[in-house]
Amino acid sequence: MNPIVHKVIFAAPRTAEVATEPSRDLAPREVRIATIVTGISRGTEMNFYRGDAVFFDKTYDAELCLFRMGSEASMSYPIEFGYENIGRIAEVGSGVSEFATGRTVVTYQPHRSEVIIDLDSRDVLIGDMSPVLPLPDGVPAEHGVFLPLLGVAFNAILDARIIQTETVVVFGAGVVGLLMLQLAKRAGAGAVYVVEPTPARRKVAADLGASRVFDPSDGCDIAVAIRELTAGRGADVAIEASGVYAGCRKRSASSATAAAWSPQAGCPARASA
Repeated sequence: MNPIVHKVIFAAPRTAEVATEPSRDLAPREVRIATIVTGISRGTEMNFYRGDAVFFDKTYDAELCLFRMGSEASMSYPIEFGYENIGRIAEVGSGVSEFATGRTVVTYQPHRSEVIIDLDSRDVLIGDMSPVLPLPDGVPAEHGVFLPLLGVAFNAILDARIIQTETVVVFGAGVVGLLMLQLAKRAGAGAVYVVEPTPARRKVAADLGASRVFDPSDGCDIAVAIRELTAGRGADVAIEASGVYAGCRKRSASSATAAAWSPQAGCPARASA
């Protein structure tokens, strides 16, 4: 008798439920993964929970990396969501040689107690990448949940095209913003400034090596302050990771080039002021 799989679904706007379904036997190229922990992507998942996600109104064009107006919705309720799943391989199909049972892995799968996935499958989130990634030895499962968001941050850094010694400003020090801070430093930025209203997040940004951290709620004119710090030039690159309108306005005022990550689209964008 197959075990029962538990999963979280959004049955309707602002309605989350735990549902069940029976497990099943594996196809030759499939693996069965017993979930250890899943991460909640707070910004994106709250949009789906509330019914605000643009996927409910438009269709996402993966080639153009944008949502098309006047098209059918990409999703409708009920939906199963989540993309930060860490688990341990419990069984492998007869045609699988890449993994053995017991290996801890990362998948872009939803909040469910068991994942069955075809190793040859691909989707818009992963492109040509394998759908099952081994978690490096020594990395706790609770830390592995940040890997998918690291991919989000890395895409935005690639889009920003940071040149050695350039000045970068990151608006928002949530998980994605803090990852962007670290990646910008590794990309060769000469200075990385962070704008964040929450004290605890500002402290983490400072601990991670931000050149300076600004509180947008203390009355400081951040755009002017950054101009003064850069001899009037302003930031070479500004990255919007706050997901709020005020952050977008301040980003535009402080730099000539901007790279934005939208929680709604999950896709970076580049613009010139």
